[in-house]
Amino acid sequence: MTSGPYSFLHKVCENQFCLLRRVEQNDARFAVEPLIAAERQRSTMMHWRKVRDEENELMKNVPHWKTGTLYGEPVFYNKLGRWVEPNFAEYYAHVSSKTAVNHRNEARRH
Repeated sequence: MTSGPYSFLHKVCENQFCLLRRVEQNDARFAVEPLIAAERQRSTMMHWRKVRDEENELMKNVPHWKTGTLYGEPVFYNKLGRWVEPNFAEYYAHVSSKTAVNHRNEARRH
């Protein structure tokens, strides 16, 4: 006879505990999310710096070549001077196709 109310009370307490744990996990996730985004942006900027340095090294003997332009026209900026997100092929121009596909698939999993 007492098992009914006891099991109900136990279930209520268990649900409250699960709710509190879920709230705590969400708070932690929300707190860490900006850090992860900043690290991803930092990694992207480091990659673009590496690509720029490789372009400088590759085109150093070409007269009148300016890095980041194509025949004098800026590649990554529009008329308003805003950043244009490059496509996948430009981002992975200097790595093997297998590495590029692995990175793209990894990003889709997360």
